Amino acid sequence: MPELPEVEIVKQSLIKNIKSQKILKVIVRNRNLRFRIPKNFKSILQNKKIINIRRFSKYIIIELSNKSYCILHLGMSGTIHIIKKKRKNFVTNSSFYHSPFLPKKHNHVEFIFNKLRLIYNDPRRFGYFKILNDHLKLKNFIKKYGIEPFNKKFNYNYVKSRLQNKKKNIKDYLLDQKFVSGIGNIYASEILFESKINPKKKSCNLSEDELKNMVKYSKIVLRNSIKRGGSSIRNFVNTSGDIGSFQKYFKVYEREGKNCPKINCDGKILRIVISNRSTFYCNNCQKNKNKQLTVPIWAVISPRVMANTKSAIKTTRRISRETKVNKLRKSRFKNAIKKMNVLIEKKNKKEALSYLPKLNSEIMKIAKTGIIKKGNASRNLSRITKKINAL
Repeated sequence: MPELPEVEIVKQSLIKNIKSQKILKVIVRNRNLRFRIPKNFKSILQNKKIINIRRFSKYIIIELSNKSYCILHLGMSGTIHIIKKKRKNFVTNSSFYHSPFLPKKHNHVEFIFNKLRLIYNDPRRFGYFKILNDHLKLKNFIKKYGIEPFNKKFNYNYVKSRLQNKKKNIKDYLLDQKFVSGIGNIYASEILFESKINPKKKSCNLSEDELKNMVKYSKIVLRNSIKRGGSSIRNFVNTSGDIGSFQKYFKVYEREGKNCPKINCDGKILRIVISNRSTFYCNNCQKNKNKQLTVPIWAVISPRVMANTKSAIKTTRRISRETKVNKLRKSRFKNAIKKMNVLIEKKNKKEALSYLPKLNSEIMKIAKTGIIKKGNASRNLSRITKKINAL
């Protein structure tokens, strides 16, 4: 998915080519994008002059002469192509992922101007257009998201107030568009590397220096990417015919197994998966120094004494019993998984299949009690079944 720098490059390309131009005609070939294009889309845009083109986060905002706004999100694979009328074979791609020579069947929307045509192409159709009729609606739309990294309000005090009580890992928070808007998977890994923060570290455990570095390098990394034309994952060519080059300067992203680029560091770049996203970091520069305590910190600082009443005593006994039972259940679950893994390693498909119902029973029992989530239980069973079938 295009992130803030790539969308900024698209915006700059559009300003050069279509700002102050009149939209003579709109052709909609496929309304079924991520959100269906409304029937009045043509009538709102046709014969309107483009007053300004802005970017917020990963959105392109086109201001029209009728005081309405056309919002464009490129989704996962959306690209914008400009065809100049005087040079029929000259096609430029003002987006960043794909070659300009994409199949015409994915040309969903076309805008006709005096000297050029602008085509929106999207094979996966996760992008969308949204029409907002006035400035108030635009403000309300922007309010749904967090501030941008370039905003002056994105500072130490802002991140401290948002993260001080949060247990979620910092990588997930950088990708949370309600916390900070515009950062995606590529730049989250690069920012955390420069800030020397482990991506798995809990947000509430970040030190003052780490928070300040994260704010600082969020701005630096994104600005550097914009200066170098964004990150061209495949064959991006903008309207000037240049390709983005920031991918040549990646420190960790897609560099799994390579040496850390920092001088005097013997670390290796590792790849892990956090929230179904590939995450890259240095195992030396980004050590997770503040690991979770086995005993809660409040118990060390100010131990609590349970009230000496009948109800309190009953509660203590019940908790003790439940803890013992849950430990036994966890132990049975782990042993069942280990036994199955041994059978799979030995490639004993017959015994593995006969043991599968018992394993299924153990996993479902522990999922019902809430010790593990039902979704995790289902995924465990699915992975094990695939491994058995592959034997």
